[in-house]
Amino acid sequence: EEPINNSLTLKAQVECTFPVSSILFSPHEQNKNLLISTSDVLRVYSYDNEVIKQVNMTKKREDFNGPLTACDWSKVNDSIVGVCSVDTTCALWDVNQLKVKYMAIAHDKEVYDISLGPDEFSFMSTGADSSVRFFDSRDANSSCIIFETRDESPISRIKWNLVNPNFIIADIVDKNVIYILDQRKIDQTYAVLNAHTN
Repeated sequence: EEPINNSLTLKAQVECTFPVSSILFSPHEQNKNLLISTSDVLRVYSYDNEVIKQVNMTKKREDFNGPLTACDWSKVNDSIVGVCSVDTTCALWDVNQLKVKYMAIAHDKEVYDISLGPDEFSFMSTGADSSVRFFDSRDANSSCIIFETRDESPISRIKWNLVNPNFIIADIVDKNVIYILDQRKIDQTYAVLNAHTN
């Protein structure tokens, strides 16, 4: 065990062959020893007795195979994970069977982030085309733009407020601005936070 910053202790580590864009623990008690990461593919890891080992990974698709940029784990269904990619797509994966449940060409440019909603069907994505888009995986034609930056600034991160799912937070690339959005009033921002200086 190697002490880090005098308060944290390294318990386990795993070698990665490609730079990791995001990593998450499972939010579910029944899967509490699972982690996922995105890079060239989606990988599933198991953590037990201070050992991390890869237990599964998705295969690269021939039609869409850009590096994955982010992931999110469904809060209501422990088998559903959402991923997004520079190849403009978003996908919902069943991590138990490693099958794509839903896939969409989500944006006109690279997709930087995905946020799964309060149910197992809805999610949002954002990216280089400066929009936040909403999807319902039960309907192939459900995609709709719920927000766009006025100056076409790319949006790097979005997160759904799971306590009140009407609210979304968005971070703009290379700007010291965070938007809070209200889905009930998509024509305007609910609040703009600009306390950051860089």
